[in-house]
Amino acid sequence: LSLKEKTLDEDYRKFTLKEDSSQKYGLIYKKFGDCRFEVLCDDGITRLCHIRGKIKKKMWIRENDIVLVSLREFEDNKADIIFKYTDKQTKKLIEMNEIPKKFENVRISSLSLSDILGLPDKKKRN
Repeated sequence: LSLKEKTLDEDYRKFTLKEDSSQKYGLIYKKFGDCRFEVLCDDGITRLCHIRGKIKKKMWIRENDIVLVSLREFEDNKADIIFKYTDKQTKKLIEMNEIPKKFENVRISSLSLSDILGLPDKKKRN
């Protein structure tokens, strides 16, 4: 890795908490491709999120990952993914009561998000 890549990776890996009301914790619900995801935010709203360019190829994001999203001022139903939490960081967020309990249930169980939250099955969604 080059010096620039190492610095970027170290900066990205620092544990980050939600700073203000323009940021939300979210759970990856569905992957669409082209760096777009459907994310269930901690306020109960499902948003279409895009991975920020700085972290696009640095971190792989899968379904049921916990992420930090930045809301867009001009589009309420869209946001940008600015941080992905590792399993260790997710456990720390749970201990600090930063993320809702429903997110914890999805991470530790074999149940799908649809089962826990009572949402329609992904295969049946249009």
